[in-house]
Amino acid sequence: MLIEEKEMLDTSQKELNLLDNLPVGILLIDLQGNIKKSNIHALGMLCCAKQEIYSYSIYNFLDNAAENNLKHLINDLITKSLDINLETKITCREGKSFWAKIQGKLIKEADKLSILISIVDFTQNKIKEELLKESEARFQNLANNAPVMIWIADIDGLFSFVNKVWLNFTGSEIGDELGMNWLRNVHQDDMDSLIKDYYSCFESRKIFSKEIRLKNRNNEFHWILLRGIPRMTPEGSFVGFIGTGTDITEQKENQERVTFLNKELSESIKTRDKFFSIIAHDIRSPLSGLIGITEILEEDFHEMNDREMLDMITEANKSARSLFNLTENLLEWSRIQTGRIKFEPVKIYLRSLFHDLSLLYQQNLKYKNITLIYPTNTSILINADDRMTYTVIRNLISNAIKFTPQGGTITIDVSEENDFVKIFVRDTGVGMDETEMSKLFKVDSGFSLPGTENERGTGLGLVLCKDLIERQGGKIGVESVKGKGTVFYFTLPALKE
Repeated sequence: MLIEEKEMLDTSQKELNLLDNLPVGILLIDLQGNIKKSNIHALGMLCCAKQEIYSYSIYNFLDNAAENNLKHLINDLITKSLDINLETKITCREGKSFWAKIQGKLIKEADKLSILISIVDFTQNKIKEELLKESEARFQNLANNAPVMIWIADIDGLFSFVNKVWLNFTGSEIGDELGMNWLRNVHQDDMDSLIKDYYSCFESRKIFSKEIRLKNRNNEFHWILLRGIPRMTPEGSFVGFIGTGTDITEQKENQERVTFLNKELSESIKTRDKFFSIIAHDIRSPLSGLIGITEILEEDFHEMNDREMLDMITEANKSARSLFNLTENLLEWSRIQTGRIKFEPVKIYLRSLFHDLSLLYQQNLKYKNITLIYPTNTSILINADDRMTYTVIRNLISNAIKFTPQGGTITIDVSEENDFVKIFVRDTGVGMDETEMSKLFKVDSGFSLPGTENERGTGLGLVLCKDLIERQGGKIGVESVKGKGTVFYFTLPALKE
């Protein structure tokens, strides 16, 4: 198709000669590609003398593929008015090649249509470009064969690259992880902290390091240590971050295991210290009292009246019972600590258990004139270990007796709550404040208060109760008001008949 006159440039010989001063090659070719004019720079690029070059076609300096491309572009220039833009290799008359950018447009020269061609040598830029591509290919090869995840983020913080290790871990395609898409695999609890620290390091250009949980291809969260360092150009301009991701799940699990073992060791040491403290002091005290009483009886037996003798025997009985309870608790506790205790649930009739314990503490209750009230006609059954349950209620009744004054009342109640039975041991004793209650059930606190008649304790009984109840799937708690009394309660699985 013909080009309208107004769209053509009328280039005179004088104007063409001015192009000699340009640092690019300029050729004027006809529509068949024959060279009609040339500036000095083009002569040098094509290694031709001025008169010699007019015997050549531009196609003589191109390979077959480039020739076909240029012919196609010339046809588009003529028929569609599309300017020529081509990057190709040019081989000069002496056989040397260089990369060139060829641009061309249609002009009118001596009343004929011609094509004005500019040739720019961009070999150095092409070499740099090829070297950059080669460098990027080498980097990707190294990154994809690295033993850790590798990521690159641009200046805006968006991921522009992740290696195959990252993709294999998440089971994703490359497009699914770029930008901020990778965040979809981050554990929700880690998200806010991660984003805050990530962009803070970007803004400050500081090294980034963060432990997060990242979901793998099996939808399992692993602990990943993300590290990143700023990327800088040779001129010192910041262009983003490059970093790694290391799976530290095994190290975290080992760390947690060490922490757990250290805690157990600490608890074991506290238990040992408590054990020796009880042996050294709490057993010695009632035993010394018992020995002292028997020595008095031995020495003054014939001089004592019946009342004095009964008082001494009563005191001896209190010391013996205190020593018995403590020894029972120690034996039970030692079985727990050495792993020799077995949980063997059976059917337990609560009314029978309460009756047996009331007989056990009959003398203690009588001595302090305390009334023990418990349900004698309850039909509630529990599925529990009889020895463990007996030990728990024995300790709670003993504790209530200790802190209830003369003439007080201890009440045992039972209620059913879904699949559990809740047992209450209430007293009208001295009670406790919040600070005192917070120290209960802890082996390391060594918390124990003297009873209303200066009865001594170790605090071990309540620690034992908590352990024995929790081993059976129940819970234990306490409520108290200073000066009004205390209620201990615990739950155990119900047994339906």
